[in-house]
Amino acid sequence: MNEQQIIDIVIAQRDYFNCSATRSYQARIECLRKLSNVFIQYEQDLHEALQKDLGKPEFEAFMAETGFCIHEITDTIRQLKRWMKPRRVWTALLTQPARSWIEYVPLGVNLVIAPYNYPVSLSFSPLIAAIAAGNTVVLKTSEMTPHVSNVIQTMLDEHFDKRHIAYIPGAVAETTLLLQQKFDHIFFTGSPRVGRIVMQAAAKQLTPVTLELGGKSPCIIIRTLT
Repeated sequence: MNEQQIIDIVIAQRDYFNCSATRSYQARIECLRKLSNVFIQYEQDLHEALQKDLGKPEFEAFMAETGFCIHEITDTIRQLKRWMKPRRVWTALLTQPARSWIEYVPLGVNLVIAPYNYPVSLSFSPLIAAIAAGNTVVLKTSEMTPHVSNVIQTMLDEHFDKRHIAYIPGAVAETTLLLQQKFDHIFFTGSPRVGRIVMQAAAKQLTPVTLELGGKSPCIIIRTLT
């Protein structure tokens, strides 16, 4: 995919978001229900692709990838109306007799960059959250999982409006082009080295980021005395 195609997708998503097409409860819930149905339809294809790309047996593919996502969609659908409700909070004496509340609003166009090791769950988990929050999503998966990426591309291209959810195929060049665009939030899972690149690119646009980076979970192993 070339630079102009990527620019066009981001512009189309921003226009779609700005016309409020994704913000209502009904729009969010309909998209989540469709995603649930599509996931069930392609579940076996995803299992086979995970076996080809990563050697994951079907039980692991279900437990750590597809089953996890289906549960997350189901739980999000059940909780969404409550999550969307404004929450009344205490008003400071200085601003009395005003009333205060917290209202949750979508950010806009989100970019999700997924890793190779959990290509399904770490693609769809942030995507589910972004859609539930009323955003649009551009998804880029790893070039190291070609079979899984092909299934995900089919799932999204054939069932969803690209103005709402768009899949970007490719490798480092496409990721670099994506990071040159203006997004409203970036979710990245991967190495600290690439995480620094993502954060640096986001900083130029003042884009908030969620980084899930490797090498941050130390453990201590001690010898037990017998």
